[in-house]
Amino acid sequence: MNIESFGNKEALASATSIIDIRPHDSILLAQASDIYDVSLGQKYIPPEDLLRYANAPSEYILIGSTIEDKLLGVMLAFPLDEKTAKECNDAFKKHNIPFELPRLSVGVIKSVSVHPEYRHRGIGTRLTLEAMRRLRQMSCGLFLAIAWDSGKVESSPKMFEKLGYKSLLDIPEYWYEDSIKEGYQCPNCGNPCHCKAIFYFK
Repeated sequence: MNIESFGNKEALASATSIIDIRPHDSILLAQASDIYDVSLGQKYIPPEDLLRYANAPSEYILIGSTIEDKLLGVMLAFPLDEKTAKECNDAFKKHNIPFELPRLSVGVIKSVSVHPEYRHRGIGTRLTLEAMRRLRQMSCGLFLAIAWDSGKVESSPKMFEKLGYKSLLDIPEYWYEDSIKEGYQCPNCGNPCHCKAIFYFK
């Protein structure tokens, strides 16, 4: 089957399978790492972190969209943990934003990325909806997505807005210090990263 034969986004997205990425599947993990490197920047989600997420399916949702053993997109999501809550709330305080993550069961849409050749064809949307379904099963009633806004067409804000997410705040240069500390290369800015983060809730 030729992937390029799918003319519209609905056809390709509906033909893909959504699968769990497991620690024993080194090929899928390598493909996921490559997609994240291209989409979010090298070292943003390093291979050792992906392996850690894959090894803890009760804590993390690590899923992929595949067709003919080819990974087209990857999603990482999880119920809000103390570390993520602290990072977000510290960022709000630093930027004088009077907001604190609610003490509810919050599901975090951490990172959804699609291979550049297959963007704008419904794959990211389908992965996000599946992650939300699984997060609901983990008792999450509110969803948080920290969307990377590079100012380019492939950024994810439009997708979240189409899914009914509401933008509550944005933080300029959100990843600036982290990019220097961790050494990852933003695909838009290089290093350091000057991109804005938009916090979406649903």
